[in-house]
Amino acid sequence: INPRVSLHYMEYGAYFSSEDFSKHQDNQLDGGAWSEIFTDKFFGTNDPYTGKIINGRWADFTIPYLTDEFIESEGLSSSSTLFSNEEEEWLEIAAAHMKNPYGLLRGPWNYSPANYTLRFFNVNQFNSYSTVKPAVLNFYNGVDCDDYSNFINEVSGNSLYTLLTDVEDDVHGKVHFTIGGSGGTHCIETDQYLMDTYGFQWKDMIVMAQS
Repeated sequence: INPRVSLHYMEYGAYFSSEDFSKHQDNQLDGGAWSEIFTDKFFGTNDPYTGKIINGRWADFTIPYLTDEFIESEGLSSSSTLFSNEEEEWLEIAAAHMKNPYGLLRGPWNYSPANYTLRFFNVNQFNSYSTVKPAVLNFYNGVDCDDYSNFINEVSGNSLYTLLTDVEDDVHGKVHFTIGGSGGTHCIETDQYLMDTYGFQWKDMIVMAQS
């Protein structure tokens, strides 16, 4: 066994059911410090307000702009997808290569203009979940063994479509929401405006962040 090579595995159910994660729920602005995984030893700690990774090997990692020049410099075609067997179907619904509204190599649903690696680990800078009902948090609670059990029961004997749809809502997507979170300057300003102008509460902002 080569000790320099490993296949990392995170047991989400154990982590999100742990006492450490419970403490994180009461201190959402800890930058992920509740787990050793999110320290400079592995994936780095993040600034809970800007989302920027502040230490470790990912601290200065930048996201490239997905221009034709960049794509071709990587030896790829700017007009062809990476899935030749499904190219026709793919090009009917999307561009050959996806980018966010600011032209960065991110998912199209990611509206951040920042060209650095992001992780908020909170919902719009909301500090503590202790006063919010678990049902309100939904996607920001992580996943536990019950979630996995329910998912298996739902998809057993059903189609691949059912599996792919349910895995996003029930067990896969929640990991992204919980760890990645949501935030940024625009979120802070918008939340404050809605609370000051229309009397919205933090629980309302959390629900909206999930919609």
